[in-house]
Amino acid sequence: TTFRSEGDYSDHRRPDRVFFVSDLNTDLARRDFTVNAIAMDARDQIHDPCGGLQDLNSGVIRAVGNAENRFQEDALRMLRAIRFSAQLGFEIEVETRDAVLKCAPLAAALSVERVAQEIEKTLLTDHPEYVAEMISSGLLKHWISGPAQDDPMKLKRIVPDRVRRWCGLGLLCNHAGLPELLHLDREVIHAFDACYELHKQADRDALFWKRAIHQYGKKRSAIAADVLSAWDSSNDAETLLTIISSGDCCTISELAVRGDDLKELGLRGKMIGEALEKALRYVWKYPDQNEHDRILAYLKEEI
Repeated sequence: TTFRSEGDYSDHRRPDRVFFVSDLNTDLARRDFTVNAIAMDARDQIHDPCGGLQDLNSGVIRAVGNAENRFQEDALRMLRAIRFSAQLGFEIEVETRDAVLKCAPLAAALSVERVAQEIEKTLLTDHPEYVAEMISSGLLKHWISGPAQDDPMKLKRIVPDRVRRWCGLGLLCNHAGLPELLHLDREVIHAFDACYELHKQADRDALFWKRAIHQYGKKRSAIAADVLSAWDSSNDAETLLTIISSGDCCTISELAVRGDDLKELGLRGKMIGEALEKALRYVWKYPDQNEHDRILAYLKEEI
């Protein structure tokens, strides 16, 4: 891009004015971090007035110039510092880290969509636990109140899938409404809600997961089982896989009877729905009883 300098950042995100300049060093001086303030000319010569190469080789994230000034200009840079650290495995330089803590309240004015993007990018790195630093530093205080409620390292045990790791963040924060606050998509919201609710139950056996499939469907239940297996070092994913592989009946649509069949028993209206629910609970416990005549015989005795 054309070399440029910038005016004040009254909204702590975008410059009020941009000035085009002819000096490369002036352009590089406006960058966020030294590792992002390195240039190469047409003769393959490196221009590094901010010491970015040394920080790159040392594995350091350091703000260009005065860190507080850089973060006051653009508050998103604080989230990016932690995200770069997670992606690259770099350390954040001490003065830069101190400036994050001091300027953290400025993040409240950021677009929720940009905040969510930085969180997600961090969650999908090899160091998703670094998102806990976003929380502890106060950067996410506008959306997540209070400290992490569990061990952030558990996030590393979850496969790097965006939906699953968002679910993990919900468990870490013990925050039921987080996806809505961060304007996440419906796929994440629904999976998150299922995982959050299912995690509240201590005894998650085969019967539990059949109920979960009935309530949330196989896809959301599978996501929740994967997350809970990683989070609690449990056998939830294996249990769910066994249920699905066996072909056991878990939903009313999989029952060997239909509503019309129950009319033979004299049932009408909501009584049919109640009887189907009763039949479903029966075959959850006794999978081999999911046969037309056996279910009708059972209902005749129960109704």
